[in-house]
Amino acid sequence: MNKFLFVPLLIVGLLIGCTSQVSLDPVEIDGDVESCAECNMGINEIEHATQVILEDGTPKIYDDIGCMVIDLNENDENVGIGYVHDHDSGEWIDMKEATYVQESTIHTPMNYGIIAFESGDDANSFQAAHGGDIFSYDELLQLNILDLKHGDEHDHDHHGEESDSHDE
Repeated sequence: MNKFLFVPLLIVGLLIGCTSQVSLDPVEIDGDVESCAECNMGINEIEHATQVILEDGTPKIYDDIGCMVIDLNENDENVGIGYVHDHDSGEWIDMKEATYVQESTIHTPMNYGIIAFESGDDANSFQAAHGGDIFSYDELLQLNILDLKHGDEHDHDHHGEESDSHDE
């Protein structure tokens, strides 16, 4: 190849490579199609859904904050950013900036009872009215999350299968 042609092609290639950005924005969740990356349950309650966007732009969607925490602790993936829904506004917020409240009477799809707030003051107000424990993102990752799970009328195990515990 002619060196006069090679240099411009190299520059164009570098410019294209530098300008192609991977999106780390939250993806739209289709509740009729999506399922949880951890427990494989359908995403039926969008307001409790969470997602992480890997550095390569691949989204991982979860039906419950507890499922996301389990997956983050089990898998060593390169997370670009993660999102949870603010309990009050329903808007996506950065999972690392959120303040979390966990209480066994809070209904979430897999019954971990964890909700997120953009504002620490809002989390404190919710806790004062409803009880529960407050956690930062880092504190949430340190918990034995399975200990937080409480039973429900469906009595599913973590992987979405019916258990026999309600037959006794």
